[in-house]
Amino acid sequence: MHNLYCSVEIASRTSYDLLVEQSRTSTRIKRWLTNTHELVIRSHKDAKLVQGDTPFLDALPLVFATLKVYWVLRPVMHPTFYLALSHFGHLTLLCLTLVQLYNTLQLRRIISAFPQLEALALSRVSFRQPLPAGPRYQHPADPSLRPESGIRLKRLDILASDYEASQSLEYLVDWLVCSSIYASLSDLAVELRFVKSADYRIACDQVDRLLRESGPSLTCFRETHGTSLGHPGYEFAHNTSLHRLKSDLNVELRQPEENWPAVVANLRATLSSVRSHALAHITLDFYVWLADGLEPEKFNPSGDRFDSQLRSLHDVAVRPYFDALRSVDVRMRIYYSPGEQSKELADDVARAVVPMLRRLLRPWHDRGIVNVSYKGWSY
Repeated sequence: MHNLYCSVEIASRTSYDLLVEQSRTSTRIKRWLTNTHELVIRSHKDAKLVQGDTPFLDALPLVFATLKVYWVLRPVMHPTFYLALSHFGHLTLLCLTLVQLYNTLQLRRIISAFPQLEALALSRVSFRQPLPAGPRYQHPADPSLRPESGIRLKRLDILASDYEASQSLEYLVDWLVCSSIYASLSDLAVELRFVKSADYRIACDQVDRLLRESGPSLTCFRETHGTSLGHPGYEFAHNTSLHRLKSDLNVELRQPEENWPAVVANLRATLSSVRSHALAHITLDFYVWLADGLEPEKFNPSGDRFDSQLRSLHDVAVRPYFDALRSVDVRMRIYYSPGEQSKELADDVARAVVPMLRRLLRPWHDRGIVNVSYKGWSY
């Protein structure tokens, strides 16, 4: 039974009060809670407005290795919350999701309390006001603010969407690149979701800053829904120890003569910046959205211009930086609407697209290291 308390989720003040009461009155539950590894604090954005609930994160004892917070972290927390953080420095994984902070200083106050922190996940974290990076971050009179000099993050996951992608992401990166916690990062994952076209390039520039600052310590980079056809690809020239790379590409089949050249250009831009001789695994996720009137027999473009683009991509693929490559996993995701398209059509499209994907990656396909998989997703 004690395994039930390995991971604890609290979604309301009522649940929190009940758990506190049980831990005080039941020695058995109190004993089980000592083995809790993960704590998830979850609340809907408007839960306290609907239910009349009161905040409880301020009073929560942080005695766990993993802390995941959804919604309930606020720009103005009770002072005792920050004072309590300093007593629980063994936290190794911190996940903040859908929270709004006053500025990056508030985020620093939280993170600096955990000197053993190794992994940080920030999903749709926004800031009310920016705070410049550099010396002006120092607030020596604040006893709850400790330097992050002892923290060395190994993994950083960032999800930005909508407004946060171009605004809060920039504030966040300003702080990270000026902080010592980023000096030894080995694993970086970035997701840019539903970003407006006007903000997309700005957000991608921030990702390039993170890649540049991580330098040779970075061994793994993963992006999700992060490559649009208009972006020239991320820059990996400084990541000379990169071992794993995951990239996403969007395929628009309604205009294959225009879309495939854009896919080739994007893929070439990404691969051409690789400067690591240690790269062993590449994962390419191709997102294909079905539409009415598709003709699978016309999915593969031809012509001298496209052939020239392919040769240019293949010239990059045979560079010495890819000699150590052992696997290239190509994962095709076909999205279709059951009310408008059938699963059979999705299967036909997948079979028609597979030869094109192998054509794109011919040098690696000839080496026998390309693995193509397909999955249909209904929406």
